[in-house]
Amino acid sequence: MTTAISSNRLQNIFSRYKDNTQKSGLLFQNDSYEQETKLRFQTLHYLTDWKIAGGFNVQQSDYGNNTNDLFENTDYSTIINFIKYGFFGKAERTFANNRLGVSFGLRADTDTFSRGSSIHSQTA
Repeated sequence: MTTAISSNRLQNIFSRYKDNTQKSGLLFQNDSYEQETKLRFQTLHYLTDWKIAGGFNVQQSDYGNNTNDLFENTDYSTIINFIKYGFFGKAERTFANNRLGVSFGLRADTDTFSRGSSIHSQTA
């Protein structure tokens, strides 16, 4: 059995000014982030000549964006949160003195975004 959990976060802050050297006269500002937390479980078993693996995965994703464009008079904020999950299985075996290998697999994935996640957006 193997269980893995991981998390990553990317944050991007970008601003443009009339005077970029002195950072005065803000014209445009964009702050965005992306954060994902993943869990994966896999098990592996040997049954006679067959190697059988299976497991599941879950991922929670958050995305956000705040933009303020003073030049175009646009201000908006967006947040997207959703979960992706799935399962997988595989069976394999070799024949003819390991010269021929056969593998069968199945994987199914879905997410809450496709079914209408929580998306919040504001425009001023």
